[in-house]
Amino acid sequence: MLCWSRLPPVCKIMGKSADQLIARIASRQYGLFALFQSRAAGIADHVIASRLASGRLIRIYRAVYLVAGAPPCAEQEIMAAALATAPGSAASHGTSAYLWKVVRTRPQHPEIVVPYSRSLRIEGVIVHRSRTLRSADLTRIGAIPLTRPPRTLIDLSSALDEDPLEDAFDDFLRRDLLTARAVLARLELEPTSRGTRTLRRLARDRIGGHKGESRRENDLRRLLRRAGLPEPDAQVAIRDARGRFIARADLAYRDARVVVEYDSWEWHSGRKSFEADKVRRNRMRRAGWSVLEITGRQVRVSPQEVIRTVEDALETQV
Repeated sequence: MLCWSRLPPVCKIMGKSADQLIARIASRQYGLFALFQSRAAGIADHVIASRLASGRLIRIYRAVYLVAGAPPCAEQEIMAAALATAPGSAASHGTSAYLWKVVRTRPQHPEIVVPYSRSLRIEGVIVHRSRTLRSADLTRIGAIPLTRPPRTLIDLSSALDEDPLEDAFDDFLRRDLLTARAVLARLELEPTSRGTRTLRRLARDRIGGHKGESRRENDLRRLLRRAGLPEPDAQVAIRDARGRFIARADLAYRDARVVVEYDSWEWHSGRKSFEADKVRRNRMRRAGWSVLEITGRQVRVSPQEVIRTVEDALETQV
C-alpha cells in the first residue's frame, strides 16, 4: 500500500523544538498532522496534550490535529479524513473525482477507501471497504493519497448514471490521465455489476485513439441519439479532394458529409480564436461538407429545433 512519509526520529524534543517539528509536518499537509506522525518524529503524547489544552492545536478527529490559525481549504478536510483512516487509505469515489477535477462539486462528506480487512467508522467520513484495492491503485496529489483515474472511474461506476460517468471518462481521456485500455485492464480485476458493465462498454467504444469529447459535445451527441438519429462520429478529420487535412470536426456524419459543431463563445480564448474557428469551418464547407453550428443554449432551451435542423441536413444530403 501507499506509504505515508515520516520524519526521522529525534530524541527528547521539548518546548519550541517540538513546535517547530509539528509545524514542519503540518506545513506539508494543509496544517494537519496525525498522532502516529508526531510519535514517529519523537514527540511525546503529553506535548500534544499540552498544546491542545493551550489552544495551539485543534483536534479534528481522535488522533488528527490542526495547527491553530492554519487557513481552511477543501483539501484540508480531505487530508484530515485520509490521516484519520491511515495507513493504506486513499480519497476515492466522488472525492477522488473532485481532486482530479472531473467533477466540480465536492462531496458533502469525504469519501475514503480502505482494504476490506479494516473496519472503520468515523463521523463525517464515508469509508468504503474494498476487496480489490491494490497499491497500484493509489497515488498522491500533493500530500493527499487518492485513487488513480482507472480505479476512480470504477468506483464512480457504482454511483453515477451513464451520462455523468461518460463525461468523467472523457474528461480523464482529454487530459491524458488514462487510456481506455488501462480502464479495461483494471476492470478485469473487478466483479461484474451494472456499473462495471456500463464502464466496460464505454471503454470499448473509446479504443483506438478517441480522446474524449467535452461535456457539452456529449450532451449534443446524446440528444441526437435519443431522438433516434444515427450516431455521429466524434473528432473527425476532414480532408480536401487531395486528401490534405484541413480541419477536425466535433461531430460528423461521414456518409452524408454533414458536420455538427458545438459553438460557444466561452470556448474561444479571444477574438483571434473566434476568427480562426470561422476560417476552419469555411474550409470544411469549401471541401463539400455541410456545417451546422449548434449552441449550448439551443441544446438546453430548444432541443427539438436542434433535432429538426440535423434531420433536415441529413435528408438533404441523401
